[in-house]
Amino acid sequence: MTCFNANLNYKIFCGDSDVDKIKLNNIKCNQWENFNQHTQVYYNSNKNNFNFIKYWKSNSDYDFLYIVGIYSFKFNILPLLFSPSKNKILSVRGILHPGAFSQ
Repeated sequence: MTCFNANLNYKIFCGDSDVDKIKLNNIKCNQWENFNQHTQVYYNSNKNNFNFIKYWKSNSDYDFLYIVGIYSFKFNILPLLFSPSKNKILSVRGILHPGAFSQ
């Protein structure tokens, strides 16, 4: 069973390292890569921090922009500001809960 809809295609934009700044292995950076039949992933390297703004401003080949989180200027705020999509979903997933603030 899969949680993805087979009638949809997904593009995931993320960094090339984990939270501890350790680079991910066996990935190609700064280009779209096929992850599976319905998903492409772009692993952005730190040396190209703002190249993706061009992508958000010039490409509208998507129906929805789904953003997880609010604390990353690069991955949350800039896509919200520069995406031409009228359909934007911002998922805070518990980030604003009082317990999360205490940590």
